[in-house]
Amino acid sequence: MVAEKDWSWSQMTLEDTQNSEHVPRRVRRFSGISIGIRLHHLPNKSPRVSFFSAIRPSWATVEGSMSEPILYESHCHTPLCKHAAGAPGEYAAIAEIRGLKGVIVTCHCPLPDGFSAGVRMAPGQFETYVRMVASAREAWLGRVDIRLGLESDYYPGVEPWLEELHARVPLHYVLGSVHFQVEDYRRLYDPGTDFGYQQIYYEHLAQAAETGLYDTLAHPDLIKNDNPEAWDFARIQPFIERALDRIAATGVA
Repeated sequence: MVAEKDWSWSQMTLEDTQNSEHVPRRVRRFSGISIGIRLHHLPNKSPRVSFFSAIRPSWATVEGSMSEPILYESHCHTPLCKHAAGAPGEYAAIAEIRGLKGVIVTCHCPLPDGFSAGVRMAPGQFETYVRMVASAREAWLGRVDIRLGLESDYYPGVEPWLEELHARVPLHYVLGSVHFQVEDYRRLYDPGTDFGYQQIYYEHLAQAAETGLYDTLAHPDLIKNDNPEAWDFARIQPFIERALDRIAATGVA
């Protein structure tokens, strides 16, 4: 594995990256990803790690055995999402205690026309987010590797917005997600039956992977929480398998 040049994005501003010929639209890709780690930060409590993942970023320099995992927190939010507590530096502090290599901050992306605005940063807060992560990265340099990521919702038609957003700064990691529970999404796509909604969810996950906008898809079985009594795996399995085949063909994890 050849490590890519490490962009000094903590020193960049949005203006620096918008017109740079040297910053590709998708700067970072991961290989060998197994997602499963999450650091939780609850009000009035210390952050905690509930489970782990081993990921091998293509920009990481690996010393020793190539089979040795590199542990990163790879899905966490900040208060800009309006449903999370904990700054990037607080996550880094727990990551250091737990022996993780780094933290990838993945706040929910802003979306157009106020779509699910109650659970994500506003479009005008994106630069604040970038600077927040950059500041934490600089503060923890040499101890915990803090990276700039994003969790970007997918629904049909949002691709041009996301393409422009992802191009504004060099993102190290982009999670793709479909949030069936968001009322704006449900209003557009819920056909009125649980099984029909489950099918649409997996169709949209496959479409998300096929856009080329994402490194990884988040929580692909989240839909089973919509109505657990209506979740019949044997019935939905063929639709899941077809979606997974399409996702695998794109190389998205």
